[in-house]
Amino acid sequence: MERLKVFNSIEGSILSAVVFVEDNLELQLNSATITLGVLPTVKVNDAYFQPDSKRYREMLSSLVGKSISGIFALDEYTTEICFDSASTLTVSRNNDLSEPPEILVLEKLGEPIVVW
Repeated sequence: MERLKVFNSIEGSILSAVVFVEDNLELQLNSATITLGVLPTVKVNDAYFQPDSKRYREMLSSLVGKSISGIFALDEYTTEICFDSASTLTVSRNNDLSEPPEILVLEKLGEPIVVW
């Protein structure tokens, strides 16, 4: 697991909203927005929730108010966003080339856009 240093500037940022936009998911932070091109797996209290799970949206919403402790590359297709509560969002293209090439897009006012 490798820490993605390009995202260091948002460590400690608090998740203020989770917004579904067409096929994307936006994570709105107090100082930036992360757009996920693939819906993540949510881990809360050692339980995993896939996008087709009945409690998926509830578990995503439970992360609002939590702060980001780090963003890591697990492999070339998978990225994990970790929160201070030990909850995670795992974003993976699963080696599927039909999915968008970008996994995460970070937009922070006054700074270059970061695409991973």
